[in-house]
Amino acid sequence: PCVIPTPDSTGSTIHPSAIDMGAQWNGYRYWMANTPYAGQDAELENPCIWASHDADTWVIPPGGTNPLYPSPPSSGYWADTDLLYDPDGDQLVLVFNDGGNICYIVTSDDGITWPSLASAVTIPRSAFPASPLMLSPSLVRVDAYLWRIYFAAGGGAILLEAPTPLGPWGSLRTCTGLSGWHQHVILDSDASEFKAISSGGNAFRSPDGVSWQSLGSSLPSRPGWEADGTLYRACMRPYDALTYHVWYSIMPGAATPDPDNPFVGYTRIPRSAWE
Repeated sequence: PCVIPTPDSTGSTIHPSAIDMGAQWNGYRYWMANTPYAGQDAELENPCIWASHDADTWVIPPGGTNPLYPSPPSSGYWADTDLLYDPDGDQLVLVFNDGGNICYIVTSDDGITWPSLASAVTIPRSAFPASPLMLSPSLVRVDAYLWRIYFAAGGGAILLEAPTPLGPWGSLRTCTGLSGWHQHVILDSDASEFKAISSGGNAFRSPDGVSWQSLGSSLPSRPGWEADGTLYRACMRPYDALTYHVWYSIMPGAATPDPDNPFVGYTRIPRSAWE
């Protein structure tokens, strides 16, 4: 598994979202948002930020503190982080939710200093009654004037659109063909096609990000610490012309050495799995 210094020192996390800046940004090439989940305890599932030079060993960036937001303002728990870089504002954009009912969006100019929760943009599920839940958000920058946020919802997926990462977010659209408990969506590096990976590691592609084609499993066999485990949430990013980065969490099976604690792994998968 990846080396991730969680606040409880277990290294157990559940919902990775990492980005490759291509070069150092505020001292690091890779940045990750994720939530601790030792013992599958939702009370620990608070948004955290880490940085890395190699995509595998992570640190708290100097001056940073985890978790960013220790607990929800009311009942419930935090969950489902997603992180993206906004080149127009030269900032990181972080989205997370309170278990599927309200989505929060915050930004940071350095990855270290984040605003108070009172300053966050919120997207309440109550504004979109057609959605059963708003889980596992994926931020996608389509271009300088169009952003999307995808949500897993009832085994399928929905999306909202806005001119900026902070909104205003428009009406709900329902995707077809994109399924799974938690999906992660990207617009490929040449902006020609949308790609996605779901819980379980299934690959999807789409010319418009609305109508999707399922391509089956993208993952190789997983021995060792991953054996008997279930892929809970994966995050994909372009690595080079032939390969994607993939970070993924494994929910351990009963036969694994540590069945209570999920961990995050890292690999690279050929783009051909999405062809």
